Amino acid sequence: MKYIYLFFLLFLYCTARAQNRFQLAPPLIKYSSIFFDERLSVPIVFEQPGAYITYSIDGETSKAKKYNKPILINKELTTIKARANSKDFTASEIVEATFIKSGIPAMVHFPEASGPYKSSKPSILSDNQGGITNHNSPTWLGYDKDSVSLIIETGKVQNLHKVLFNVLENQQAWIFTPSRAVVYAYNKQNNSFSEVLGTVSLPMVQNTKVQCRAITMKLIPSNTDKLKLVLYNTKLPSWHQGVGKLAWMFIDEVKLY
Repeated sequence: MKYIYLFFLLFLYCTARAQNRFQLAPPLIKYSSIFFDERLSVPIVFEQPGAYITYSIDGETSKAKKYNKPILINKELTTIKARANSKDFTASEIVEATFIKSGIPAMVHFPEASGPYKSSKPSILSDNQGGITNHNSPTWLGYDKDSVSLIIETGKVQNLHKVLFNVLENQQAWIFTPSRAVVYAYNKQNNSFSEVLGTVSLPMVQNTKVQCRAITMKLIPSNTDKLKLVLYNTKLPSWHQGVGKLAWMFIDEVKLY
């Protein structure tokens, strides 16, 4: 009987030690859309007795905060990272979500998209819908062209200092971020987009992660009611199975600030 009791204690001890090798599932950052108007309250959910959530905002280097209530955000671009923790288990993987403020109301005019990735919805690039990593979602416009020109109209002259466009990256599905983006201001005198307000180059990096990427461009401050955003495509690199062929660009929202 004594040996049975000792064996039982040993079993309990080993089981408790083994628990430390089990990893918690990640928490859930709850939201219906990553886009919002003025402010957004973001709850994080994880149900496990004895577990708790820690989070950080925008790559904070200080110690992560302990979550106890929904996070209120109102900045143009906010990234929340969170993980589940417990003294009895290994902490979960980190999950993250990036939220984008609507900014200045604008209508974005776009050329017809390619293949099955078209849309007849005029407001598809300014309707606060998207941020989904599935490229078959109807919120995306897909292009396999050398470049795509988008005309952004605010309806009245305003001081503009930043443009944001949200794109998809899924290299396995031949979807890459644009290689370069240029913003032009509209010149009423010659009825053309001639003045360059901003440009950004996006280096190609091999990546197996499927993700949405919010690209921001600082502009030379300009009072205008119309901009042109040109996104330049890239060819698939030597390490890709489609080497030399044109990549796809997927866009779902464009914002002005």
